[in-house]
Amino acid sequence: MDVKIITTKNMYDAMMSQLFPANNPLEQFGFIVTGLSKHKDGINLLCRKFIFADESCLIKQTRVSVVPDPRFVQYVWSIVKECNGGLITVHTHPFSKEHVSFSGIDDRSEADSFPREAEFLGEGPHANMVLGTNSIDARWYNTKDNNVLPVKEVKIVSETGIKVLKPTSQIEDAADRTDVEEIHDRQVLAFGKVGQNLLGKQKVGIVGCGGIGSILFILLVRLGVQDFVLIDHDRVEMSNLNRLAGSRLSDVKNKRLKVQMLANYVCKINPSACIEMVPCSVFSSQARSALKSCDYIFGGTDNQSTRDLLNTHAIHHMMPYIDCGTGIQAGEHYNIEHAGGQVRTVIPGLGCLKCIDGINMDIAKMEQLPKEQREFMAQRGYIAGVNEHAPAVASLNGVIANLAITEFMGHVTGCKPLSRYVYYNFLKPLVAPVEFPKKPDCFSCSEDTLLGCGDGGLTLPEYAISCKV
Repeated sequence: MDVKIITTKNMYDAMMSQLFPANNPLEQFGFIVTGLSKHKDGINLLCRKFIFADESCLIKQTRVSVVPDPRFVQYVWSIVKECNGGLITVHTHPFSKEHVSFSGIDDRSEADSFPREAEFLGEGPHANMVLGTNSIDARWYNTKDNNVLPVKEVKIVSETGIKVLKPTSQIEDAADRTDVEEIHDRQVLAFGKVGQNLLGKQKVGIVGCGGIGSILFILLVRLGVQDFVLIDHDRVEMSNLNRLAGSRLSDVKNKRLKVQMLANYVCKINPSACIEMVPCSVFSSQARSALKSCDYIFGGTDNQSTRDLLNTHAIHHMMPYIDCGTGIQAGEHYNIEHAGGQVRTVIPGLGCLKCIDGINMDIAKMEQLPKEQREFMAQRGYIAGVNEHAPAVASLNGVIANLAITEFMGHVTGCKPLSRYVYYNFLKPLVAPVEFPKKPDCFSCSEDTLLGCGDGGLTLPEYAISCKV
């Protein structure tokens, strides 16, 4: 089982500035309160809050050791216990630079602390992290066999990309490929072998495999992404063929699931691609569990309740979410009066769709009503009719899908700055960036509320919010 640590850049930078004060040769100490995100491939420890131990929280501090006050430890443990999370104990080796490692003192200390943490806080997992000025090592406690195992990687999520730090104990196993497939030769000329290999390491979830989602998927496969989660419970119908990339008449005849149709199609491009098909509603436990193992999520539906769920999932589990949407308003004489779309990228810690009123929450709630009630609301004109189909054309879907893939490509490889909100006017035509500000008091994505809460879904206790970060 792999254990990864995920944090936002803001929190990581703030932590490093406190743990490495200028002209101070002493070891420093602190705790990270984490959320837990458990999935079939392992567990992610989601960094919610760093609590620094200043001099008043320590009983010993030298160049080679640091010991926290038991009262401070108990205080932090109570926070972890109350929000049903995990704990990462952090200390520094200020004289280590490129290859920090745990000392014998650390080994003896955690032999005592790990079992006590598990007994009081639950199985977690809980972890220890040691920091050098330019390196990191981390390990976690497996309660099933009382074994200490290495953390696979530390991911730092920011607007400029996801930076992966390899713990020093894992570096020997982290040799990056330098070869690339011939199919990607032209892309390597644009963002290099490193960028191409980064694309190949991403696991991408696509929710909604229709007009936009199918194009997203095929573009990602050709870009070099090899690991996917596809979520859609619909089957291919005749009316889909005008815009469902990769679909054929035989798919309609055989009533093939959209996820199966796409999985079959990709075998002709990259037979080694790994496809997890989830032919269920995204609201199912199976779908939500599958998404937790992803590095990025694309939303390919205009359903407001789905958009709300994915926005929440991205914040709770600390992963970028790229929201894609289109709309066409046709006149009574079948002329297009208004049409366009947008791509909006949610980066945990930097704001969410609710910060910009990007979700119609009234409609989202109505969409989750039982069928009879939804039909009643449709008759009253509050929501679109349950059997009413919106206009859709492949060209508009294609523009939005390509814009979304471009932002993903830039975020992964660093070949272009991220445009977090891009609007497309179909009639002009015009592509324009839009501001995507973060509301400081947004309850959905604030660092002191639900960001990184993981499976627990609990806010930090009020008394923890005032802790120094």
